[in-house]
Amino acid sequence: MAVDGTWVLRLDTPGAGRLVELVLAADGESLTGTFDGEPIANGQTDGANVVFSAEVISPVKLKVKCFGFIDGDTMNGTARATMMKVAFVGERKPS
Repeated sequence: MAVDGTWVLRLDTPGAGRLVELVLAADGESLTGTFDGEPIANGQTDGANVVFSAEVISPVKLKVKCFGFIDGDTMNGTARATMMKVAFVGERKPS
């Protein structure tokens, strides 16, 4: 499916950006995978849009909800936590 694969995301966090590895696998509209090595939850996709929740461990522990749009091998979106929202861009790693 169009979302399957390993992605490298650059989150525009305050100070310096942060790189995160996102692994996604779709089964119909259901989406599973990992975000920076931690399992994602509540993953959904329609083939171009992805939505999932994840727990960030470092530099601080917090839960984020991510919304992304995939166009070929590029992903753009936002990660939202309780008190902040950061944009991200990413590219699919070649298989």
